[in-house]
Amino acid sequence: MIYTFIGSLVLYIVIISFCMYQTAHKSVPQNADYVLVLGSKVDGDQMSPSLKERAKTALSYLKTHKQTKVIVTGGKGSDEEISEAEAAYRFLRKAGIKKNRIIKRVSQLLLLRILLSPKRKLIFKINESCLLAVIFICFALLLLQSAKVLMFIL
Repeated sequence: MIYTFIGSLVLYIVIISFCMYQTAHKSVPQNADYVLVLGSKVDGDQMSPSLKERAKTALSYLKTHKQTKVIVTGGKGSDEEISEAEAAYRFLRKAGIKKNRIIKRVSQLLLLRILLSPKRKLIFKINESCLLAVIFICFALLLLQSAKVLMFIL
Protein backbone atom coordinates (compact mmCIF):
# COMPACT_ATOMS: atom_id res chain seq x y z
CA MET A 1 0.00 0.00 0.00
CA ILE A 2 2.71 2.51 0.95
CA TYR A 3 4.77 1.58 -2.12
CA THR A 4 1.78 2.23 -4.37
CA PHE A 5 1.30 5.64 -2.77
CA ILE A 6 4.97 6.57 -3.07
CA GLY A 7 5.10 5.31 -6.66
CA SER A 8 2.00 7.31 -7.56
CA LEU A 9 3.41 10.42 -5.92
CA VAL A 10 6.72 10.10 -7.78
CA LEU A 11 4.89 9.56 -11.07
CA TYR A 12 2.70 12.59 -10.39
CA ILE A 13 5.74 14.78 -9.65
CA VAL A 14 7.50 13.56 -12.80
CA ILE A 15 4.47 14.28 -14.98
CA ILE A 16 3.92 17.75 -13.48
CA SER A 17 7.64 18.56 -13.82
CA PHE A 18 7.63 17.45 -17.46
CA CYS A 19 4.55 19.56 -18.23
CA MET A 20 6.07 22.60 -16.52
CA TYR A 21 9.38 22.10 -18.34
CA GLN A 22 7.66 21.90 -21.73
CA THR A 23 5.49 24.92 -21.03
CA ALA A 24 8.43 26.98 -19.76
CA HIS A 25 10.21 26.63 -23.09
CA LYS A 26 7.43 27.97 -25.28
CA SER A 27 7.86 31.35 -26.89
CA VAL A 28 6.24 34.36 -25.25
CA PRO A 29 2.89 35.32 -26.79
CA GLN A 30 2.90 38.78 -28.29
CA ASN A 31 -0.71 39.64 -27.58
CA ALA A 32 -1.58 38.39 -24.08
CA ASP A 33 -4.64 39.90 -22.44
CA TYR A 34 -3.21 39.56 -18.93
CA VAL A 35 0.07 38.97 -17.13
CA LEU A 36 -0.35 37.30 -13.73
CA VAL A 37 2.14 38.15 -10.99
CA LEU A 38 1.72 35.74 -8.09
CA GLY A 39 2.52 37.16 -4.67
CA SER A 40 5.57 36.35 -2.63
CA LYS A 41 6.86 37.48 0.75
CA VAL A 42 7.00 41.15 1.61
CA ASP A 43 9.53 42.33 4.22
CA GLY A 44 7.71 45.12 6.03
CA ASP A 45 6.73 47.23 3.04
CA GLN A 46 9.56 46.07 0.75
CA MET A 47 9.19 43.37 -1.89
CA SER A 48 11.17 40.18 -1.49
CA PRO A 49 13.70 39.44 -4.25
CA SER A 50 11.40 36.85 -5.86
CA LEU A 51 8.41 39.22 -5.92
CA LYS A 52 10.58 42.01 -7.30
CA GLU A 53 11.82 39.76 -10.12
CA ARG A 54 8.26 38.78 -10.99
CA ALA A 55 7.18 42.43 -11.02
CA LYS A 56 10.19 43.44 -13.14
CA THR A 57 9.43 40.74 -15.69
CA ALA A 58 5.81 41.82 -15.86
CA LEU A 59 6.92 45.45 -16.21
CA SER A 60 9.17 44.69 -19.16
CA TYR A 61 6.30 42.90 -20.92
CA LEU A 62 3.80 45.65 -20.08
CA LYS A 63 6.08 48.36 -21.48
CA THR A 64 6.17 46.70 -24.90
CA HIS A 65 2.55 45.47 -24.94
CA LYS A 66 0.34 48.46 -24.21
CA GLN A 67 -2.96 46.54 -24.47
CA THR A 68 -2.00 43.97 -21.81
CA LYS A 69 -3.23 44.28 -18.23
CA VAL A 70 -1.56 42.85 -15.16
CA ILE A 71 -3.13 40.98 -12.26
CA VAL A 72 -1.15 41.32 -9.03
CA THR A 73 -2.07 38.88 -6.28
CA GLY A 74 -1.00 38.09 -2.77
CA GLY A 75 -2.23 38.52 0.76
CA LYS A 76 -0.84 40.21 3.84
CA GLY A 77 1.02 38.10 6.35
CA SER A 78 1.06 38.91 10.05
CA ASP A 79 4.63 40.21 9.80
CA GLU A 80 3.98 42.30 6.67
CA GLU A 81 2.97 45.96 6.65
CA ILE A 82 1.30 45.74 3.24
CA SER A 83 -0.03 42.91 1.10
CA GLU A 84 2.05 41.32 -1.62
CA ALA A 85 -0.46 42.60 -4.18
CA GLU A 86 -0.11 46.15 -2.84
CA ALA A 87 3.70 45.97 -2.99
CA ALA A 88 3.62 44.83 -6.64
CA TYR A 89 0.96 47.46 -7.42
CA ARG A 90 3.11 50.26 -5.96
CA PHE A 91 6.16 49.04 -7.88
CA LEU A 92 4.29 49.02 -11.19
CA ARG A 93 2.64 52.40 -10.55
CA LYS A 94 6.02 53.94 -9.65
CA ALA A 95 7.41 52.53 -12.91
CA GLY A 96 4.70 54.32 -14.89
CA ILE A 97 2.03 51.68 -15.45
CA LYS A 98 -1.43 53.28 -15.40
CA LYS A 99 -3.99 52.32 -12.74
CA ASN A 100 -6.46 51.03 -15.30
CA ARG A 101 -3.96 48.36 -16.43
CA ILE A 102 -3.43 46.90 -12.94
CA ILE A 103 -5.93 44.61 -11.24
CA LYS A 104 -5.02 44.33 -7.56
CA ARG A 105 -6.15 41.86 -4.92
CA VAL A 106 -8.85 40.31 -6.97
CA SER A 107 -11.10 37.85 -5.21
CA GLN A 108 -10.36 34.20 -5.84
CA LEU A 109 -13.64 33.87 -7.69
CA LEU A 110 -12.87 36.78 -10.03
CA LEU A 111 -9.33 35.50 -10.60
CA LEU A 112 -10.67 32.05 -11.46
CA ARG A 113 -13.21 33.60 -13.87
CA ILE A 114 -10.41 35.53 -15.62
CA LEU A 115 -8.20 32.45 -15.78
CA LEU A 116 -10.94 30.24 -17.16
CA SER A 117 -12.17 32.69 -19.78
CA PRO A 118 -11.84 30.79 -23.06
CA LYS A 119 -10.88 33.85 -25.08
CA ARG A 120 -8.03 34.99 -22.84
CA LYS A 121 -4.32 34.58 -23.51
CA LEU A 122 -2.36 34.55 -20.27
CA ILE A 123 1.26 34.70 -19.17
CA PHE A 124 2.19 33.37 -15.74
CA LYS A 125 5.41 34.32 -14.00
CA ILE A 126 6.04 31.70 -11.35
CA ASN A 127 8.74 29.92 -9.43
CA GLU A 128 8.86 26.71 -7.46
CA SER A 129 7.52 28.36 -4.28
CA CYS A 130 4.05 28.58 -5.82
CA LEU A 131 3.85 25.05 -7.15
CA LEU A 132 0.46 24.38 -5.54
CA ALA A 133 -1.05 27.45 -7.17
CA VAL A 134 0.42 26.38 -10.49
CA ILE A 135 -0.98 22.87 -10.14
CA PHE A 136 -4.43 24.32 -9.40
CA ILE A 137 -4.25 26.70 -12.35
CA CYS A 138 -2.99 23.97 -14.69
CA PHE A 139 -5.76 21.64 -13.59
CA ALA A 140 -8.41 24.31 -14.13
CA LEU A 141 -7.03 25.22 -17.54
CA LEU A 142 -6.67 21.61 -18.61
CA LEU A 143 -10.36 21.17 -17.94
CA LEU A 144 -11.16 24.04 -20.26
CA GLN A 145 -8.36 23.51 -22.81
CA SER A 146 -9.10 26.74 -24.65
CA ALA A 147 -7.06 29.40 -22.84
CA LYS A 148 -3.50 29.95 -24.04
CA VAL A 149 -1.06 29.82 -21.12
CA LEU A 150 2.66 30.29 -20.77
CA MET A 151 4.53 29.65 -17.56
CA PHE A 152 8.04 30.81 -16.84
CA ILE A 153 10.00 28.93 -14.22
CA LEU A 154 12.57 31.05 -12.39
